[in-house]
Amino acid sequence: MDYISWELWKCSHILSCQTLKRLTIGCISFSVELGSMSFDNPNLVYLEYSDFVQLLYPVVNLDSLVEAKLRLTMNEGGPKNCDPSNMIKGLRNLEILNLSCPETVEIFGIFHETMPEFENLFHLSITSEVDFCSSVSSLPSLQKKSPNLHTLVIKGFLRHDKPASDCKCFLGCSRLSSCPVKVLVLTEYEGSIKELEQMKRFLEELPCLELVKVCASAKHKEK
Repeated sequence: MDYISWELWKCSHILSCQTLKRLTIGCISFSVELGSMSFDNPNLVYLEYSDFVQLLYPVVNLDSLVEAKLRLTMNEGGPKNCDPSNMIKGLRNLEILNLSCPETVEIFGIFHETMPEFENLFHLSITSEVDFCSSVSSLPSLQKKSPNLHTLVIKGFLRHDKPASDCKCFLGCSRLSSCPVKVLVLTEYEGSIKELEQMKRFLEELPCLELVKVCASAKHKEK
């Protein structure tokens, strides 16, 4: 379902199908009148969901879900005007999670107290913006709840406004030394001084790291 505008639909916003395996929802909004959304899809294995976080998610039955790609943002009311707790809890059996915008990572951090233990999660992909630290400041909460995380993919820039030693994001977190990540993938690495500092932290402090995949993003004639 693409280019959906919920406020134009006079419906209950309950998505229920016992046999559905794959579901993609891409929402657009004109006036952003938030409501409720329910997912009753016990056999769903793949979910791609792009939307404003709704006021409530009364029913979330996604027990068979293996992979989710989420692009969730908050409207001007911020976290006081929405509650994705049930949605986050419904993802507990995931193996692959893709948070395709920095605000989605932030949402997981804001509601970290309701976050379940992601026992099966082995592949986590996040997207950062120009300032890496502000983009992934909520990542430690996810890492803490993912004891079997194997692969971490960082899409976007590793740029940083502060020295690596001063940052308070994932790299500056004491939990880094207990992170089980074995494979690190960086998709837009420019090789700046601050990026090299961040890379140094990764290599020194991730104790289980075995492989780093780097996709260079140098501009002009830079080496």
